[in-house]
Amino acid sequence: MITVAWQGMTPISAPASTCGTGLYDGETGAKCVNDLCRRTMSTIVRIANLASP
Repeated sequence: MITVAWQGMTPISAPASTCGTGLYDGETGAKCVNDLCRRTMSTIVRIANLASP
């Protein structure tokens, strides 16, 4: 599984994923606090077995 985290422009709600938790908070008084501007996206990557029998 690969998860990417980034900082959005406006606060909405913190995602359920813990990737990047606490890394996208602004300073005191900023609108991006408590991970409200953190965004994440996850996907499962499958790699085929290319070995010959």
